[in-house]
Amino acid sequence: MAGGPGATGGRSAGDAGGDGSVGSNGTGGAGAVGTGAGGQGGGDNDPARVAMARTDGGRSGVDAIAADADAAAERRGHVDTGHSGVQIDRDEKSVTLDGFLPTTLGMGEGQFEFDRFTLSNDVKTKLDVISEKLETAPYDRLYITGYSDRIGDSDYNQKLSEKRAWAVAGYLMDKGIPPEKFKVEGKGETNSLVAGGECMVLRRAELIQCLERDRRVELHATIKEYNLKVK
Repeated sequence: MAGGPGATGGRSAGDAGGDGSVGSNGTGGAGAVGTGAGGQGGGDNDPARVAMARTDGGRSGVDAIAADADAAAERRGHVDTGHSGVQIDRDEKSVTLDGFLPTTLGMGEGQFEFDRFTLSNDVKTKLDVISEKLETAPYDRLYITGYSDRIGDSDYNQKLSEKRAWAVAGYLMDKGIPPEKFKVEGKGETNSLVAGGECMVLRRAELIQCLERDRRVELHATIKEYNLKVK
């Protein structure tokens, strides 16, 4: 069943997603991406799909570029110690951007709507500030991790969490942040922020609202530092 413009994706109800949503039953409506048994549907302007395409196929392309960045970071601190008694310690430290990182998108500045990966205007405003600071900040890696709530099929939620992460990655790329520094992944419904005893025996609408904290994308950046010791 295909969703029309403005339809809402119903993960367990079998409806397909509308504008900016993820359909659960194969073919998406206008601008939607179907992730069910029917394969990948949806419009060409889907921001998550565009972001993945711009990085040579999504995760594999970014991971390959990131591996090169890691190798470059290693070379910056590499010394052929041999038997010279030289030891190099490497430490990966967080980059805070004056308190803007690490951060969670989707909490406090406009939640991700149920079954959607569209970025709210408040999230975009926060990303604008972060992108400006990243332009001048020293860092080696920016981790972008998406999550979903637990409603519906776990495989579907995994794909939805990836699309939320890629929506953020695509927005940052549009702001000029180099994708070779990205580590983009989705972790589905894992690492829930909702305690086990919460959201029990609720009607569907109440459950969706109760689990809104889990519909999020987390950002943090790191830089490698080296310490050379002569023994």
